[in-house]
Amino acid sequence: MGLTAGACERSEPEGSATSSSTKPAAKTVRLIVGRSGSRLGVLEVPPGKPVALALEGDGEPAAALKKLVDEINAGDSFQVKMHLPAKEGERGPLGARLFRRSDDDYAEGVEMKLLDKGYGVERIQ
Repeated sequence: MGLTAGACERSEPEGSATSSSTKPAAKTVRLIVGRSGSRLGVLEVPPGKPVALALEGDGEPAAALKKLVDEINAGDSFQVKMHLPAKEGERGPLGARLFRRSDDDYAEGVEMKLLDKGYGVERIQ
């Protein structure tokens, strides 16, 4: 298979570590979100971009979910309160972890934030 117009060869030395060779490309994560047995919507968390919300209902629960997603999207990062690492067998002190939109685990942070706020979350493929 030859090179097509506009394609270029890689210039890194053979065996060098590059971001594309050390980790797989991030994918959009989709989350079904609900509360109290009711499905409220689906979130799409694309790598490096704001969270997209498709609401499936209205009323106060849907409005609260939209407000939370708007808060998450308000900046390039958000915090999740959690217990920090501790000695084995002990619970760590309460702290917060910052998740940036550029982080590889940003979607996990969004999921943790939703769970922390009392939402049920299910990943879909």
